[in-house]
Amino acid sequence: MTIIAIIGWIAVSVAVGMMADRKGRSFELFINISLVLSPLVGLLALLLVKPTHQAMVESGRLLPCRYCGEMISREASLCSHCGETLPRRLRTDRESTLWVMLGSWTVVVLLSFGALALIGLTLEWMRRVSP
Repeated sequence: MTIIAIIGWIAVSVAVGMMADRKGRSFELFINISLVLSPLVGLLALLLVKPTHQAMVESGRLLPCRYCGEMISREASLCSHCGETLPRRLRTDRESTLWVMLGSWTVVVLLSFGALALIGLTLEWMRRVSP
C-alpha cells in the first residue's frame, strides 16, 4: 500500500511540475517543492504565481493589437496603448477543447489521489479492527 501512495505522490508532483512548465515557470522547482513538501503545497504555490509574459504570448492569451502592434490581452475590447476599439473575438474549437481537457485531467488526478487516500485509510482501519 505504501508503494501505491508513493507512486501517487510522485505522479501528482509531476503533474504540478507540468502545469508550472505551461505557465512558463520552472518544472524542476515545482516538482521538487511537491516531492519534498507536498503536492498540495506545490499546487498552492503554483496558483500564487502568475504566468510569464512569454508563456502568455505562446498560449495565445496575449495578442498584438491590430492597430499599433503592442501586446494586449485577448479579451481586451480597447487597446491600452493606442486607445482603439477592438472587435470581439470568438473562442475557437481548439481553445474550448483545451479547457475541457485540462479540466478533465485535473479532476482525474484529484479523484485518483483521493481514491488512493481512501483505499489506504480503509485498509489501515481494517488492519486495526481485525484480530
